[in-house]
Amino acid sequence: MITLVDDNKWEIVIPLNHTTSCNLGKDTNWCTAKPHTTHFSDYLYNLNMIIVYMRNKETGGQWGVSLYPIQDDDGNYMYEIYNKENKFVSGNQFKQDTGFTIEHIMQMVNKRDDEIRAKIKGLQGEDPQHIIAKAITDNDSSETTKRKILNIFGLEKLKYAYVTKVLNHRWPEMEKQLIKDPEIAFYYARDFLHGRWPEAEKTIMLDKAIAAKYKEEVMDKE
Repeated sequence: MITLVDDNKWEIVIPLNHTTSCNLGKDTNWCTAKPHTTHFSDYLYNLNMIIVYMRNKETGGQWGVSLYPIQDDDGNYMYEIYNKENKFVSGNQFKQDTGFTIEHIMQMVNKRDDEIRAKIKGLQGEDPQHIIAKAITDNDSSETTKRKILNIFGLEKLKYAYVTKVLNHRWPEMEKQLIKDPEIAFYYARDFLHGRWPEAEKTIMLDKAIAAKYKEEVMDKE
């Protein structure tokens, strides 16, 4: 994480990995702060966007500023601003709400652009979400990649996608992780195993809604 401002009123930072993004945005509706999506890695690593998170420590208000890798003749980025509810905010409304102009935010980023880009480049291969997403895109089923993914904490939905889209066969070591999530276990049984997954049924039954779907769409069809 790169800190641009941290005073009594404001925290303004640039998250550099998905985990930090989720922690900083846990009270927002931002897609980049959702634990089971690839939006953050896609924007940061594939689209080369810089994402700035702002939090007013006094009011709890939060804003996300997305800076696209396209600049005008003055070096200013194309941008989008979203509030805590993930609703688009104009530059004028942003200034009214925060006291900052979008130009001020851009200036703070521009001053440290080389540092920011270097850190993003250095971390690109280490972000857990990016590792799995890239393995899916590259259709990479090598033992080295499998071991990396196996050692990543959480991200069960991405791991499920990797197993079903890339490997397309059962992976007992990974099943020990997928079995911990009732929803993932249900989809794994219904869409991948095409039948009951007895080892996972205890977990599935912990969620009444998922258990009902499992009974109707898996058990009752056998």
